[in-house]
Amino acid sequence: MSTFYTLKAELPSGKVYDFADLKGKTVLIFGGQEPKDDAGIAEFCTLNHGVTFPLMRKSDVNGDSTNEVYKWLKSQKSGILGLTRIKAR
Repeated sequence: MSTFYTLKAELPSGKVYDFADLKGKTVLIFGGQEPKDDAGIAEFCTLNHGVTFPLMRKSDVNGDSTNEVYKWLKSQKSGILGLTRIKAR
């Protein structure tokens, strides 16, 4: 079984980010729908909030193309009736 720190995700640049680099750091996961593309999100976060930490690519949280990070997160804690689908707002 994998752990959070064995996961990897794609950065907007196309490079792969190894979650082992996050050990001992705070991880933020934002929900909701974001209309901007990866570059727009990065620009907004950098200019308006001074973000310097790595941002991951936008990704699916449900369905056949679900991001590996979300697959792992949902496997750790299911919702009501054992459902693992993330509800869109």
